Amino acid sequence: MTSSDFHLTPENLRSYLLSVGLSDAKDRIAIGELRGGVSNVVLLVEWVDDPTRRWIVKQSIGQLRVRDGWLSDRERIFREAESLTMVRPLLGDGSVPQVCTSIVPTIYT
Repeated sequence: MTSSDFHLTPENLRSYLLSVGLSDAKDRIAIGELRGGVSNVVLLVEWVDDPTRRWIVKQSIGQLRVRDGWLSDRERIFREAESLTMVRPLLGDGSVPQVCTSIVPTIYT
């Protein structure tokens, strides 16, 4: 499976976070999908033992969730991350989320 074929889901996100070193096997996390987006998969990750630790995980999708067949470049998620990173120092930590980027491995098992 190539990275372009890999799609994050609430069911596989825990394994993905472990595989890229963003979570530990001891972590007790709750994962849920945030609905409504047309251009991304958006997942909420909450650490059960640390309610102050919460992440939003986004992955762009190539086929937008609209009635017509709209395709979009999945690389756009990196422009969004760059934009957030650039404006965070200007607007402050409380206004813009901290961005943690991780590239999906070429092969994911």
